Amino acid sequence: MNRPFRLFCRLMVAVLFASCGSDDVSDAPDISSEPELVRKTLFCGYDEGTASASTRTCLRPADWATLWQEGDRLGVFTYVDAVSRQTPFVLTGGAGATFGVFGGMTDRKASAFLAVYPYREEMTLGFDGNGLSRPRVNHVLFLPVQTAVDGSFDPASMVQVSRYSSGDTLKMYNLGAMLEVTSPCDCSSVTIATQDGQALTGAAVAGIQTAGSPAVTTESGVESYMVVLRGTIAAGDTYYVYTRPFTTGQRLKITYRYGDRAVTEYRGRTNGFTLERATIMSVPTSLTPASLTSAPSDLVDLGLSVLWSATNIGADNETAAGDWFAWGETGARRSFGEGSYMYKSGTPFLKGKSDLTDGGATLAAAYDIASVLSAGVMRMPTKGDWDELLDADNCNWEWTVREGVSGYAVTSLREGYEGRSIFLPVTDGGGNYWSATIGTTSGVAGYITDAYQMGFTSTARYTRPINRWEGCAIRPVANK
Repeated sequence: MNRPFRLFCRLMVAVLFASCGSDDVSDAPDISSEPELVRKTLFCGYDEGTASASTRTCLRPADWATLWQEGDRLGVFTYVDAVSRQTPFVLTGGAGATFGVFGGMTDRKASAFLAVYPYREEMTLGFDGNGLSRPRVNHVLFLPVQTAVDGSFDPASMVQVSRYSSGDTLKMYNLGAMLEVTSPCDCSSVTIATQDGQALTGAAVAGIQTAGSPAVTTESGVESYMVVLRGTIAAGDTYYVYTRPFTTGQRLKITYRYGDRAVTEYRGRTNGFTLERATIMSVPTSLTPASLTSAPSDLVDLGLSVLWSATNIGADNETAAGDWFAWGETGARRSFGEGSYMYKSGTPFLKGKSDLTDGGATLAAAYDIASVLSAGVMRMPTKGDWDELLDADNCNWEWTVREGVSGYAVTSLREGYEGRSIFLPVTDGGGNYWSATIGTTSGVAGYITDAYQMGFTSTARYTRPINRWEGCAIRPVANK
């Protein structure tokens, strides 16, 4: 045996003994589950036809084509060794075109991909039945609040998905539909809902088979039955609102708001209609430019530090309960729970450190639905505002029935304002109204899990903290 070979053998023995040490084995990191990532390029684009909503992110009204934009990101899913993973892919080429080039990191062993636009970290991949032919993407989000774009739609609102397929080219399919709205007047927001409360936005499940069109199903408890268009909305201009496909047996309820004034109309066929995926439905208005400006102010001055709205958000009159919201959410819902709360975990629970609050104890304007609808003219009342209204020296609270609805007539006792009143209807057997004030109860890792509400029965009235994921009505106020 020559000398170099003997040295090689001694070295190998030393390595083997060293690798068998018990301490070294217990401390060795387990990297077997970590995939080897490599850079990947995907080509994405597919036009589902003219006169439809197509599949890209920026509407071009001349031919209904839509185009990729700088900053667009896809969520790209792989399924390797019975484990699904999502990684973000960023547009690297094709801005302004109908076909985009996206780059990102993915598992080296991956041979098939499924893409979703836009990328959202909370999305997960699953499969219905045996095999990989029926994938579904959970926690896809249809935005309940969208920014108005003249002649187009909010680029962040569109949702697209590809089939789970091999190769570098993915055909994207549009998951939603659009309502074309022409505003009759200058306004700060347009709210759209169906009379029978169909899910229009919120979280959903996207299913797509190896053949056929994709389908959208409800993610129970996380759907929203309204969509809000906000921003600078000008009379006579056309806007597109992105929704889930839906079928309603009644008409659309459309509310135009400018500050403290609002006007509502009902449009569509009285016996209902279906808005199919990848289509656009025009919703003409019957209102005139003067309809909103001539509407009375919704605010009542009771001689207190703020002006109180005469109606709840989503209500047509003072006796209607209106819409319900979880604290800080801007999409109206009918079912509530911790599992479906949008801000149930992570930094949104941190008092003073979350963008849910204004750096203190009050809900920030971006998460205050009253502020969103009115462009900041109105807001949710704080606990202090409710306490001022509840003060027996300021107002008289009388339990009464109006138009068959129980509630409190709240009448001012302040000098010069006597006789002015608002009506607070019951909302679910009792009165449950949110305040904008966060609570003080700490949960896991110091998260604040509650916020203050104003509640009442026929014999009691109070402010108290409740879980932030519960549902309450909202009665707006405005600063003087």
